[in-house]
Amino acid sequence: MNAAAGRAPGRLLFYELWPSSSSTFEASQAEELIRQGRARLRRKYEVQIVPLRELVARHFAGQGIDLLSIDTEGRDTEVLEGLDWLITRPRLVVAEINAAGRADDSAAHFLLSQGYAHAARIACNAFFVRPD
Repeated sequence: MNAAAGRAPGRLLFYELWPSSSSTFEASQAEELIRQGRARLRRKYEVQIVPLRELVARHFAGQGIDLLSIDTEGRDTEVLEGLDWLITRPRLVVAEINAAGRADDSAAHFLLSQGYAHAARIACNAFFVRPD
C-alpha cells in the first residue's frame, strides 16, 4: 500500500527527494533543501492519506499494539489524531524530537491529554508510556 497516515482521508502531494531521508509533504521544506543543494527532486506525486485508525483496523484488528513509533517530520500530531485512542492504546509511543532538542509540543500535549506519561528521552526520541 502506497499511503501515508493522517487525521482524515484525502490526498497530499509528496516530494520524493534524493537522499530519500529528505523526502517530505512540505513544499517549502523540499524547495529549501533543493535551493541549499542538500537534496535533489526525484519526482512529486499524490499519495493517499489514510487515518491511522483505518490502518490499525485493516492490519491489526483485534490485536493490541505494544509500540507505536511516529517520525513524520512535523506531522506527528495529525497522524496521532487519526487513531481512535478509546479503542487502540499502545503501551509505548515514541515521538521524534525536533532539531531544537525538544519534543513537538503539540504531539507531546496530545499524548499527555490521552493519559500517557513522558517517560524518557534517548537521543532524538521521546518515550510516552500508557499508565497501567
